[in-house]
Amino acid sequence: MNWHYVDGNGDTKGPISENALGELIVQGAINKDTHVWNESMEDWTVLRNVNELQHLLDISPAPKIPADYAPGIQEENTFQRSSDPFVLKKAVNEKGLTPVGEALQVSMEAFKASPGILIGSFCLMYIINMAAGQIPFLNLFLMLQIIAVFAIPSLLILRGQTATVNDGFVGFKSPYLKNMTIGSLIAGGIMLLALCLTMVPLFAMILGGATVVSNDSSGMEVLILLGIFVMVIFMIIFMSYTNFIAWMMAILMADRGLIAGEAFSVAVTMVKRNYLGVLIFTFVIGFIAMVGLLALCVGFIFTGPISFMCMTYAYEFYFKEV
Repeated sequence: MNWHYVDGNGDTKGPISENALGELIVQGAINKDTHVWNESMEDWTVLRNVNELQHLLDISPAPKIPADYAPGIQEENTFQRSSDPFVLKKAVNEKGLTPVGEALQVSMEAFKASPGILIGSFCLMYIINMAAGQIPFLNLFLMLQIIAVFAIPSLLILRGQTATVNDGFVGFKSPYLKNMTIGSLIAGGIMLLALCLTMVPLFAMILGGATVVSNDSSGMEVLILLGIFVMVIFMIIFMSYTNFIAWMMAILMADRGLIAGEAFSVAVTMVKRNYLGVLIFTFVIGFIAMVGLLALCVGFIFTGPISFMCMTYAYEFYFKEV
């Protein structure tokens, strides 16, 4: 049976035989997390989840010798990054709170090193988001893909790798498009639910006020204002958590190849690990982004990339060693 696979550049290759797949593993060109497909399958899946290819995973890839190899010198981050959600959740539980100060420092240094890519990716992310907003509900289907437009180039820059604006379009390509669309619907559904929940305090105050102070208009106004105040507080809290979850899902799916449900589960674990810490973290970086808007919106092209880079740093803070 012939197989198709996705290479390191995101391009579809094949058809090739099963023996040829084994040779590619030996060469180190593909691994257990490579997406594969044949005509008997409904959709693409990672090699490690295909039963008839499990025996290929026993083949050890030949080690690559870099051109500038020198005895005693080892390249950093040459390990295989895990895509096991249980391993990722364990890493989250073993880590403490993401340091806001450290995230800002690292993000500003990265911005100084690659301002063009980060500003370009950031502006492109917002242009695509605004364009998608012209069609009802399209943003809902493309939420994670749009996030990845900035998140993936920023992740590569954090790792000291070469990044291009094109790297951010991984979510619009096979085999990620379908999976990330499902993830977008999950994240978007959670956001819509959160928005509905923020309206509860206001309606409660209005209904309660209509019953208790039916003859006192001033008292009713006070209750409505109180309801609006509580609603805004709830909105800040819920949207902070849901935005954080959506950002983590986008990177987990594009970087680790997790399916939508796995990515959501890991992202929720990150929030549950420290509710208050995530809230403070997202509030601080959100405030920094808004500072740029006060400077006639011009400063937003600087504060925006830095603040969103902090979100990417939060991901790398938890998972850079797994």
